[in-house]
This record gives sequence, C-alpha cells and structure tokens, in this order.
Amino acid sequence: MTTTEFKGITKKEAIEKGWLSDKKIILKPLPRGGKMGTENPAHIAHFMMDGCTRSFCLPRNQRGDLINIFESDEERDFFAKTLGIKNLNISENGNFFEKFFVHVTKDDSLLSLGESFDMSDPMDNLRIRIVKLDRQVAPSWETRNDRPAEYRWVIIDESEKLKNAEKEYDSLMEFWKYMGKNDETPKKRQILSVYLNSINSSKKVAKDSSKQLLDLEFSGISKNKSDRELFLDIVTNDKFHAKLIVLDALECGAIIKDGLDTYFFKDSDVTYTFNEIANVVSDWKESQDDKYYILKDKIDKSK
Repeated sequence: MTTTEFKGITKKEAIEKGWLSDKKIILKPLPRGGKMGTENPAHIAHFMMDGCTRSFCLPRNQRGDLINIFESDEERDFFAKTLGIKNLNISENGNFFEKFFVHVTKDDSLLSLGESFDMSDPMDNLRIRIVKLDRQVAPSWETRNDRPAEYRWVIIDESEKLKNAEKEYDSLMEFWKYMGKNDETPKKRQILSVYLNSINSSKKVAKDSSKQLLDLEFSGISKNKSDRELFLDIVTNDKFHAKLIVLDALECGAIIKDGLDTYFFKDSDVTYTFNEIANVVSDWKESQDDKYYILKDKIDKSK
C-alpha cells in the first residue's frame, strides 16, 4: 500500500500508535545441516526442496483458541477497515484467521535475500505478526542459536541484515562455490591435506580416502564462519602450489617431517614449520633458484 492515509487515520498516526512501524523485516531460512551434499546452498534440497512452500498460520494456545495479535479493539478495527476484512475477531466463528496463511516459497532469492515484509503496510504487518508466533521462527539474529533444534527461520531487521545474516550467507556460498570448482576426489585430498598441514592438525588424509569421507571433513569446516574463512584464505593463497610441492616432496623423501610441525630438507639440518618450508619453496620458484628445479626433479623421478 503506497498511500499515506488509511480509513480515517494517516500512516504517521498509525505508526505513532504502534500499530504499524516504519521499517522492513526479513524472514530468512536457518539451515541446520542435513544429509551429505544438502549443506551446499546450491543444492536443490538445501534447507528444503526448490519450489516447496512453507505456510504459516495463526497458532492456537493450549486451550485450542487462536492467539490474539492485537493490543486493543481499536487496533483490530483499524486493520479490518484498512484492509477491508469483515471479521478479524478471533473469538468469533468464521473469522479471517481460520483460513488465512502466510506462504513462503523456497528459491534462490529466499536463501540469499529472505522474504521481505514492509511493516508500514497493514497486510505485511499482519503477516509478520503471525509468522513471529511460529515456534520455528527465531525472534532475532542474536537469538537464532538459542534453540537450534527448533529454530528453522529467523526474523531480521533489514538494517541489521547486511551486518550479520548476509555476511554469513555470502561466506557459506563462497566456501561451497570453491568446493564446487574442485569436486574431483584427488583434488579434494590435496586441498584437505594442504589445509590440515597449514593449521598444524594431527589429522592425516589417507591416499584412498573416499569422496564421502572427504565431504564429511569439508562439511565440518563449513559449519563455522571463522573456519570457512581460514580455509579459503589458505587454499586460495598464492602459496598453495608450493604447499602441494612440499607434500609431494614428503612422499618421495626429499623433505622429512619430524614431529607434528617440524620439517627439513634431506641432507640439511635447518628446520621449518610447514608454512615456513612452503615459503622457502615458493621463494625458490619465484627466483628460479636451482634448488627448486632439483627438488622438482626428485619429485618427478619418484613418480
């Protein structure tokens, strides 16, 4: 509704009374993991199947009565007259809310942007009042993890959306976009090996690790924003290729590992961390040092 005047009252007056508000609210999905692959935002079944619709209705209390969403009869009459709805009184049979649903359909827009409600528009205001009462809807971004087993949606003030929810979603999309470009199992083994060695993890990636096992590891990394960002920083860094060479050199014995994070070149007693020895290899390559080509030759011959 674009007009600033309703039935006998202006929009400004309705906002001053607290019946409407001059802001927009976003309803956004809260994916909580799932079967392997569906945690990828690009997957057709991420959160729920593409094209599926979630319908919200006015809930009932323990006695089975519809919950009243109005503070006063005056407020209810304002919505009824403004929207041209005959009966908004929940205590009367056949009232509007008995058959009214708020429908939200899953598509790319819902996942990335959410469903927007203009709280200065009476119908949108009515819709969001109903949605907010659903037990699966977290009342704010800050409370979204208070009941992780229950909350599947979250209400976000549009002014906060860019600060929090959108950044979180963009981070997740960036992670899975990278993994989608590197979906081959051998490549995934390399990526995970570089990551684990870079963070000084005691985990090892077996040569015969299955795609399912690798995906499980990547799924674990994807769940935490700081882990995702660290992962992407490591695997997209210009030192990534040098780290692959270090791993190959370890396989052929040209580089020796001693302990959790101590490495040295064969026939040398100078020790490095994994990241440090990768930097050395990178510097050798950059400067076209003979040591780099000797190391590469040893690796190539071993293969």
